[in-house]
Amino acid sequence: MVPRFPRSLGFLLLTLPLLASIHSTPERELTPRQIDLAASDQSSARIATNGDSFLTVWSDDLGRSILAARLAPDGTLIDTTPLTITTGSNKTRPAIAWGIDRYLVAWLEDNAQVRARLIAPDGAMSDIIDLGARTPEITPGDTLVAFNGRVFLVIANANKRAVIVDPQGRVLASHTIFASTDFSGGNRDLVALHGTFYFVYAGLADIFALPVDENAIEGTPRAIAHTDRVYGLHAAARNDDFLVGWFSLKQTTEIGFVRVTADSAGAVETMTEGFTSLQDVVADRSGYLLLYGDDAKVRARRIDGVTPFDVRVPRGDITHAEDSASNGTRTIAVIRRSDHGGDLFASILSDDTLIPIALAPRSQESPDVAAAGDVKLAIWLERATSEDAIAVMAMRIGVDQAPIRVATINIPTVRVASNGTDWLILWQLLGKLYGARVRHDGTLLDPAPLVLAEIATPLSDSIAVAWDGTSYVAVYASGGTVRQGIITALYALRIPASGTPPIVNPATAIPIAPAALYNWYPSIASGPNGSLIVWSQYDQLRGVLLSRTNTVTPVNFLTGNYARRPVVAWNGDTFLVAMGTWQRELRLARVDANGNATESPARIPIAGEAYSAYMTIDVEPFADDFLVYFADRELMAAVINRDGFLVDGPAAVGKTLGGSAWSFGAAGTQFVTQHAIEHSTLTFRIFTQSVTRTPDATIKRRAVR
Repeated sequence: MVPRFPRSLGFLLLTLPLLASIHSTPERELTPRQIDLAASDQSSARIATNGDSFLTVWSDDLGRSILAARLAPDGTLIDTTPLTITTGSNKTRPAIAWGIDRYLVAWLEDNAQVRARLIAPDGAMSDIIDLGARTPEITPGDTLVAFNGRVFLVIANANKRAVIVDPQGRVLASHTIFASTDFSGGNRDLVALHGTFYFVYAGLADIFALPVDENAIEGTPRAIAHTDRVYGLHAAARNDDFLVGWFSLKQTTEIGFVRVTADSAGAVETMTEGFTSLQDVVADRSGYLLLYGDDAKVRARRIDGVTPFDVRVPRGDITHAEDSASNGTRTIAVIRRSDHGGDLFASILSDDTLIPIALAPRSQESPDVAAAGDVKLAIWLERATSEDAIAVMAMRIGVDQAPIRVATINIPTVRVASNGTDWLILWQLLGKLYGARVRHDGTLLDPAPLVLAEIATPLSDSIAVAWDGTSYVAVYASGGTVRQGIITALYALRIPASGTPPIVNPATAIPIAPAALYNWYPSIASGPNGSLIVWSQYDQLRGVLLSRTNTVTPVNFLTGNYARRPVVAWNGDTFLVAMGTWQRELRLARVDANGNATESPARIPIAGEAYSAYMTIDVEPFADDFLVYFADRELMAAVINRDGFLVDGPAAVGKTLGGSAWSFGAAGTQFVTQHAIEHSTLTFRIFTQSVTRTPDATIKRRAVR
């Protein structure tokens, strides 16, 4: 028989503090951000070279600034903090060219003004140069810059305002050139050959090369190719000619290109390779390269070759080669990945190397923490910048040590437990349960993660782990999806603190619960007689006591439509189980060391949800009591004594995502949370805080009738 508290006794003993004495320390971001002046939404990246090193520029933070970064001759990043060319608002469409001993960078401001700066190879900059106004346009084209050996030519936007600038930054001439371009301001480019500038553009049915002299006066346009439906026009010059490339949409994408000299144009050549777009044309010491691709890849091919090769790109939603340049030894393409705030990378074609240039803050999610004595290990998931993958990261809190990358995965949940000295990190991926152990000094003991179990279940968050005094005990779900829903069985296995454990499967693991609909969300804590494992079976709270000899003893909880996401902890002489319900409250139950369960009449009220069934909860020992954390509108904490009664709180202690998102973890009074930072990307970062309790607080209580 399951003992109950008399209802009248519950009314007398249930206390609700009017003034909570629990507080939290100020939050501290767990790790330094991999972020600099670059904010997010990088776009319109351009790159040029002085024949040795490189300079790349881009519009940053939705046009609020123009930033730049220098790259060494081998492509390594010199300016880990970008150079600020200009800030403010509506700074867009930068362009760059090298001339004699400095770069000229030009851009648009407020869709009306053209500005520029000269930048030396050491990063020194001139004052901002005013290149004049232009007529605002609804769809402005790119800014173009070229150098002919003596002066720069800047062509600003689709209205074709041409400005001549000398290497000292003086404006020598300004003129609006005439060219009957098509509707797309992107179908044009600018090169210089033998002292003459050539403005290359697409008309309605032809592609033209328009010569422009050093007074910004245009000559007679020359048709260099007959084609229609032209997109993505690019040009590059070397030695005695220049190459113009484009693509057109037919049954498949056709990429066309033509070589042009000062006197004539060659025959148009074409190539097809599925639905790909031409992204750039670059000249190097061997000739010309066409860079083309789709949303997931970029390829390169020489115009006189037949075998393309892949350009290294980051993994992501949409990748695109924004621009490229060659110093004669190395060719670098600037790659933009659009699904992470427009991150920019330098792809070194000859080395198959990818170097981050400007990145938004790395998103950190799904934190957890476990204590080994006074040292606590925090774990989380983070997008790794070096290989552009989701990684399990770990770091000892308060220790001057870089985070450890435990493994590369793509899952939403990781868990961690400690044996008092070291730690075990647990996760589930692609039909297997994995683990990795971390030594007390922060050394990763299992660089190749341990394969612990073979499983089959879609419930990657239905895992739990604890130390029972002799080994780690991990619990996991295994099953599948049927018409009625998700049906799983629960299993346990033992993992030693050292050595290689055997790989278990459903036939060799410790059976905890037979297959049933929605056996999920297990939690585990260890006491003197073994480990209490609790979980929810649909809406029912279930539990067993697992002895150190693997005897499984069922725990009889009260039946009722009330248990979701239960969690458990041991302290002193009892387990405390906290669980979500279909009401605006959390419920509690006590279980003694022998598995005898008693439901507490105490309730923890919640504010932010209509019910707490899917609310993320944690329970931790707290001196002689328990500390219950839960993700309400804020991260809340309440103190429950070992008799199961609320003695302090609930009180807000930190920020959280609320509800069902696994956005915090706790080890005693230390907790880690995940929430968005004040940044245009609203990126999630991990923060750490501690709960404190006012020692001499007098708690006012009232009986509830």
